[in-house]
Amino acid sequence: MSQKEILEKLLEPMLEKAACDLVELEIKGSPSNRIFRFYVDHDEGITIQECASLSRSILNRLENMPQDFPPDSFRIEVSSPGADRPLKTMKDFKRNIGKDIILSFMEAETIQNIEGKISEVKKTSVLIETANQKKKIDYSKIKKAHVKINWS
Repeated sequence: MSQKEILEKLLEPMLEKAACDLVELEIKGSPSNRIFRFYVDHDEGITIQECASLSRSILNRLENMPQDFPPDSFRIEVSSPGADRPLKTMKDFKRNIGKDIILSFMEAETIQNIEGKISEVKKTSVLIETANQKKKIDYSKIKKAHVKINWS
């Protein structure tokens, strides 16, 4: 089992208990100087205190696994994925219902772009509402999506 698989399995019950989702796990650096970056989120958005608490819990667990994670060979970073992160999963879209997004998708063998609000999220598709249309888009057709940040 790879370090990434071990970490994901180890993290699963901790995240479930905290009602959080693992958005992404990055492993950087050399084997003797690893950085494990955990990007986590939940429906209300993750706080700094929640990130710190998860970081301590993860570190405590890893310190009890010296065969897989030798002491002083790694650092842990736990943070929010950020407001501009891509939306990838059904949970990502559900978490952002009612928000403005920018989405690129395949239609008739060309990439189309749409800006609008997420109005409905289903198992296989998302419904985007613009000023003059509602467009159902299958997840399999989505190339890129992110929340539109309004600076006003």
